[in-house]
Amino acid sequence: MIVAEDTTAWGEDLFGEPSLPRLLDSLGDVEGLDWIRLMYVFPQRVDQTLIDAMNRNPRVIPYLDMPIQHSETRLLELMNRRISGDTLRQLLDTLFESIDGLVLRSSLILGFPTETDLEWEALRQFLCTYEFAHIGCFAYSHERETKSARLEPQIPPDIIEARIQGIMDTQLSLVTKRNQSLIGRQFEMVVDGDGVGRSYREAPDVDGNMIILNPDGLVTGTVIPVTVVGVDGWDLIVEANTSQKNP
Repeated sequence: MIVAEDTTAWGEDLFGEPSLPRLLDSLGDVEGLDWIRLMYVFPQRVDQTLIDAMNRNPRVIPYLDMPIQHSETRLLELMNRRISGDTLRQLLDTLFESIDGLVLRSSLILGFPTETDLEWEALRQFLCTYEFAHIGCFAYSHERETKSARLEPQIPPDIIEARIQGIMDTQLSLVTKRNQSLIGRQFEMVVDGDGVGRSYREAPDVDGNMIILNPDGLVTGTVIPVTVVGVDGWDLIVEANTSQKNP
């Protein structure tokens, strides 16, 4: 896993410019790194060069953790995000067209000062349009002496909580339908122990799990083939291929 405060800024101190694709090319030659997962990449720095590097390095899994915070340009500007809603949508179209099997994770901020009901609904519809496999929702946190603290109106906590719940309810419904389409699919799964594991689709600690129906005899840390047989909320229910279990 590659993660930083801004993973896409890697190399600025070494080469004078962001050089994450260069890092991926180097890591792609390292034996034993079977899954290279990119976390916390800023959307304004995701370009065709990075996409090409992901595609030409088979050890880089088609998974991106890309915090977008919101979908609406006015709020993105207030949040000091250097990307517009239209550019974000164009980027997402390019990513899904260019990276086969892409799994996308993101984080959102709800209740940013002046956020309207219409902007919240636009964000909800945005999630219905673009296939985010995993999202995290966070409430805007009021901090004194910041520009956002001086904006009006500030959103009451109960409304923020309701907006978060509405987004997560929508996402759960979408994820459940998408996960049901995975029933019958086979994946390589890392055994995490305690009857659960994860494929390339799930980052540790933050995403859902694969719940193993037949975990007896599986060794933690090994990679085995599994078949998806059901869905339980955010999680997938899987059966281990018994002919390839660990001795």
